[in-house]
Amino acid sequence: MSAVVVVIPVRLGSKRFPGKALTLISGKPLIYHVWREAVKLRFSAKIIIATDSKKVADIAADFGAETMMTPANLRNGTERAAAVAAKIKASYYINIQGDNYRFSHLWLERGLRDLRVRRKFDFHTLFTPIRSELEFKNINTVKLVAVSEKGGWEAKWFTRGNRPDFSSVKHRFKHIGIYFYRRAGLLRYRGWNRGIYEDAESLEQLRILENNERIGLTLVRGKSISIDSPKDVANL
Repeated sequence: MSAVVVVIPVRLGSKRFPGKALTLISGKPLIYHVWREAVKLRFSAKIIIATDSKKVADIAADFGAETMMTPANLRNGTERAAAVAAKIKASYYINIQGDNYRFSHLWLERGLRDLRVRRKFDFHTLFTPIRSELEFKNINTVKLVAVSEKGGWEAKWFTRGNRPDFSSVKHRFKHIGIYFYRRAGLLRYRGWNRGIYEDAESLEQLRILENNERIGLTLVRGKSISIDSPKDVANL
C-alpha cells in the first residue's frame, strides 16, 4: 500500500474551455506543467494522471507520467480521485485539479502535513487571500468563508458569487483547487449523491459540507492561476 497517491484528474470535455488540459503553454500541454510541479515533492508519492481520454493518456505517457483510465461519467475531480482510490490503496490522497498553473509543490507538502496532524478532518484544501477587486468579482474565483479555530483554519462555505456580506469583510479569501483526503473520507464521497448547492454552484467540495462533514484549510501565499478560459492563457 502506498502512503500517498497524488491524482491529477483530467477530462477534455470542460464546458467552459473544452480541451484546456492539452492547451500549450511555453510549448508544453497544461497537464505537463501540473505534473512537473507534482514530481518535485520531497516525499515518496505515486503520481497518476486519471483521465477518460486516450488522447490525454497517450500524451501524458509520452512525457513520462503514469496514467489510469477512469469512467467517462464521473462528474468532477474528486469522483475521479475516488475511482483511483478504489483501485489503489493509500493512507492519503492529493487531488490537484488539472487546470492549476504555477502552484508550488511546497503547498502540497504543507497541506498534507496539516491533514495528518488534524485528525478530526478527513478532507482538507488550500486557500489564499484575494488580491484585487477584479479577482473578487470574477465568477471563476471561488470565494470561501473561513474561520480560524485553535489548531488551524476550517472552511464553512464556498461560492462563485459576489456575496454582499463578503464586501464588508476585511480579509477576503479564495479557494485553490487542491484537495487532500484520508482514504475513508474519499470513499465516503464516492457514495454520496450530488448535492443541491453543489449542482447550483458547480463546486464539488460543497458535497462534503452538504453531508455534514468538515473541511480543514491551509493558508498559502503566492500566486496560483486557474486556467478557466482561453483568455487566461493569453494573459500569462
